[in-house]
Amino acid sequence: MIRLSFIISSIGKSDRLDHLINQIDSMFYNKEIILVDNSRNKLLYKKYYKSSKCRYIYEGNQGSSYARNTGAKEAKNEMLIFLDDDIVLSDNFKNIDFLSLYKDEKFGIAGGKIIVSNKPKYLPKKYTYLAGEKDFGNKLINMPSYHYLGGCLLIIKKKTFDLFKGFDVQFGHQGNIIGANEDIIFQELIRKAGLKVVYIPEATVYHFWNENEAKALERVRKQGVVDRMTDEKYFKTRMILKLIKYKMFIFIFKNNKKLSKEMQYDLERYKSYVNSK
Repeated sequence: MIRLSFIISSIGKSDRLDHLINQIDSMFYNKEIILVDNSRNKLLYKKYYKSSKCRYIYEGNQGSSYARNTGAKEAKNEMLIFLDDDIVLSDNFKNIDFLSLYKDEKFGIAGGKIIVSNKPKYLPKKYTYLAGEKDFGNKLINMPSYHYLGGCLLIIKKKTFDLFKGFDVQFGHQGNIIGANEDIIFQELIRKAGLKVVYIPEATVYHFWNENEAKALERVRKQGVVDRMTDEKYFKTRMILKLIKYKMFIFIFKNNKKLSKEMQYDLERYKSYVNSK
């Protein structure tokens, strides 16, 4: 029987955290639940410090990568499951074959289907990932290059996580400041090491999106900035190719008033990428 460490990072704003902890507690026996409080003022301390269902840890450095790395360092079990605090597990989650994953020497990292329960109609299909959506079907697959698992659910062996020294703390959300790509960078490093990035349909969770379109566009612009940071640090050749493509797109379409919704989002992201320094 493989032992599991569920690591939930939170800044104390989710109204679904209790439900998530209770779900994990009732669904699994061979587990520990680590709650990493990443708020500025220990907002979760009073409620969870003496909890019988989870182990409370405070991480004062603001950032989801700091919080996850701290949770992983404190984890005692062989398999790590990183979860955001605003999701709900499906009943199928209990059917994941964690033991087979652990025994597979080529297994690197896994994730699953992320269903947005209140997906807004204004988001183009290409950009539903902004609300957390990830759906690659109902079969287990090894993810192809440039396709990525959703960051709100990631499964990895502790020894593999330690080998790669955790998430890059320059990336990811910083408290209330939007961030991204810590999970994408990790998946790319996994691939470069010859390990598999695996999509498991049984690992289905429901994610809740409560933002408006102005917030979505803010996220798109931030994605452009973070993508540029990522490419400058890890993928310089890809950065050059993107700059050529994006500058051409901006030159051709920047004054076009009849762009599709998807192209409008593309334009905002590309401009942020090109202009970021």
